Amino acid sequence: MPTRIFWTPPTPAADFYEVRVAASTTATFLLAAAVVDQRPGPSWDGSQFFYDDPAGTDASVYRVQGFLAGGLVLDTGVFAPQVSIAAQIATRAKVDHNFGLPNALQYLTPGGQGIPQATVRVFQKPDWDAGRNNVALFTTETDNSGQWVSPFWLEPGMQYVLTFEKSGSYGPDRTEITV
Repeated sequence: MPTRIFWTPPTPAADFYEVRVAASTTATFLLAAAVVDQRPGPSWDGSQFFYDDPAGTDASVYRVQGFLAGGLVLDTGVFAPQVSIAAQIATRAKVDHNFGLPNALQYLTPGGQGIPQATVRVFQKPDWDAGRNNVALFTTETDNSGQWVSPFWLEPGMQYVLTFEKSGSYGPDRTEITV
């Protein structure tokens, strides 16, 4: 069951954050991810940063440290995620470039080349149809092969609109999915 943790960025902002995880409060912490302070970005929800731990459990504990110019500017201390957040993620479906079929949602040029550093956004279809398309539910980017750098965790049984765009080069392109 994936586990999502959140943290609020410091002022001044960090260059990056190290997310460390341990199986329990008595276990050794290991580096799970390095998250760049990028707003908007694939790990930014509009007010906080987040990290989805695919191997997270109810016993997992975390510590996030932020660094600016080599110095520590944030230390969350040891914490456990909220149980309600972990339960909510567990009931959601993973959607990425492989949703449905391998590379089905990879962002490609008409010639079949991957489009790097494009923005992928997801909206609920009823919101999109009503013209409420200025704030996405989630946002990520593509890598050099046009694959997503991070997945979305979406509520099953819903229809969604995905937009793909590399400003000034490609798109916006749109597709609809049902999760």
